[in-house]
Amino acid sequence: MRRSPTQRRALAVALTLAVGALGSPSRAGAPPTATPDEDALDRARTLDREGARAYTEGHYSDAARLFEEAYRLGGPAFELWNVARCQLKLDRAEDAERTLERYLAIADLPKKDRAEAQAQLAELRARRSTLVLVTTPSGAKVKVDGQLVDDETPTSTEVSAGPHRVELARKGAPTVTRDITARLGRAVIVDVNLAREGAKTPPPDPYAGRGARTVGGRVVLFAMFPRYGTAGGSAHVGGLLRGGVSFAVTPRFDLGFGLSGLLTRDVWSNADTTTPPAGGCALSPELSATAASAFVEATGALRITHALSFVPHVGLGIASLSSDRTGGELFEPSCAPSYGIRPALLAAPDLELAIGVARLVVSPVMLQVNP
Repeated sequence: MRRSPTQRRALAVALTLAVGALGSPSRAGAPPTATPDEDALDRARTLDREGARAYTEGHYSDAARLFEEAYRLGGPAFELWNVARCQLKLDRAEDAERTLERYLAIADLPKKDRAEAQAQLAELRARRSTLVLVTTPSGAKVKVDGQLVDDETPTSTEVSAGPHRVELARKGAPTVTRDITARLGRAVIVDVNLAREGAKTPPPDPYAGRGARTVGGRVVLFAMFPRYGTAGGSAHVGGLLRGGVSFAVTPRFDLGFGLSGLLTRDVWSNADTTTPPAGGCALSPELSATAASAFVEATGALRITHALSFVPHVGLGIASLSSDRTGGELFEPSCAPSYGIRPALLAAPDLELAIGVARLVVSPVMLQVNP
């Protein structure tokens, strides 16, 4: 392998100095004896010549091995440059990059040699790569870094070194995005099965991102039909205010706790009452009462589908009833006033359907018990 005169002299001087320093006789008049270092340098010089001959003959793998061994035995730093040139001939760009980095890490390189190696390394890292794009089925439109490629898949295009974003879009299939990095002129292949990618893409999950903890609140207006025991009652609008914190136990099940407030109004008739009230008071044909309650709740949420969940609530709290007339005890004719505040239990199994950001909640039964 050819070298500049300076490089040849560098090797010769290095070997001569080493031999001169280590070749002094052990006693007067005795012939000099070879030392291990001298033998190593002689061997390095021989390996260098063999490597140059192998390079000239096109045996680049053998040449790289010989130059590397010559450097290990004490040959000059330029042996690493020779190794890198062999690796480039063998299309071993990654190995050549590492070898050039080793070469440039040597502190006392001649300025000209360092500049030449730096230029070679920069050229290697700036090489453009071929991007090969294949899809199943074919015929997908391609964008690279937002720019539309002229041909549909299968196709190829050149890209500069560095990161790139590839988008593949075909009618009837989801758009697929791939992030790639082009290095050292290596070909980059993007092969995508669009049908399989479509099967992997589920419908948007309205509950996605709930994570380990979710804080939420809601206000619900509902129509309450006459409660059990009401004679001739009518339906009235009620309200529910609920908020809480939930924790993901499994991907399909959450547990949580929170607070809720419930406000309802009842109207009922006493026309069919057969039991006269105690105390001899007169009950009007129609009475009404407003009930308010507050609960500390425990909740669960079992996801049935990606949008439908079963959400039971169990609560412990207080409830009050305010009646507008005598006979305020529900279901039981009485002249006693309303009972005021009492402890209360609440149980409600809900079905919750997610529609975008909205939730449709169905509560078939809401049971409130006042001991």
